[in-house]
Amino acid sequence: MQLLAGQEMNAVLPNFALQVGVVALMVGLFRLEQRAKKSSR
Repeated sequence: MQLLAGQEMNAVLPNFALQVGVVALMVGLFRLEQRAKKSSR
């Protein structure tokens, strides 16, 4: 909600980017793992 308010943009943006990066990393690893399981069968 701080992002919508436009306050402390410099503090909120890196934190938000970090969270998005972590989520993207988890999704990428999950998809890679699923692909590895399919090919090993």
